[in-house]
Amino acid sequence: SRLIALALVLLAIAIVAVMIYPGELSHISASLNRRLYDRAAANYERKWASDAYQDSETGEAVRSFCRDAIEASGVRRVLDLGCGTGRAIRMLSSALPADTEFEAVDFSAAMLDRFREWLNGQDPALRDRVRLHEHDLSEWAGESGTHGQTGLAILLEVGEFLTNFETVARSIGASVAPGGGLLMTRPAGLWWIFFVHRHQSRRSLTHLLCESGFDDVEFRPWRSRYELVFARKRSRVAQSTCDISSSA
Repeated sequence: SRLIALALVLLAIAIVAVMIYPGELSHISASLNRRLYDRAAANYERKWASDAYQDSETGEAVRSFCRDAIEASGVRRVLDLGCGTGRAIRMLSSALPADTEFEAVDFSAAMLDRFREWLNGQDPALRDRVRLHEHDLSEWAGESGTHGQTGLAILLEVGEFLTNFETVARSIGASVAPGGGLLMTRPAGLWWIFFVHRHQSRRSLTHLLCESGFDDVEFRPWRSRYELVFARKRSRVAQSTCDISSSA
């Protein structure tokens, strides 16, 4: 019976190992995680093609939030941190004003190469508006010439990997113009177990974003592993409400 129990435990571990990409584990070093993502880049588009990412209602909510942030801030620039193969920018390039500029940052050269391949097949006018930067977000500070003030910042499925997420969040807050927004994700359900030392509850994340200059923080259910976070940055004269809200 003990052998059977041990076999079942090993089987369960094997199933989890197959289902979960190794880079999801928060204890893996940044250098190892970079190598894992470099290797995964060739087939990364399969992830975005899955049903979990094809929710049209959620997609329209994201586009609407991003349009509002660009319009309210008056700054037609998007900063995508941890851009991967550029899925977010691909979606927004046709949803935002035609003169919107995009700064795309990722630590994986292979991911950026895949993004560059896609860009090479697009209209030159779009290619001229997108700039790619290979940079480790754990060292990203937001004060260099890599980017200027932005109307919208994006941090999708990234924050939980950062050992200095609080510092990065404050740097993002300093980069986003008044009236602009931050679109990010937070591990949902039991997924936070894999990021136990970096887990952000809704309340603690809202508090951090409030300290970073954002308010009106909304949490929206998305995938089983993640929920979307919409945070709007108050104007220079407005008082922060630091509200926590959610929508189905």
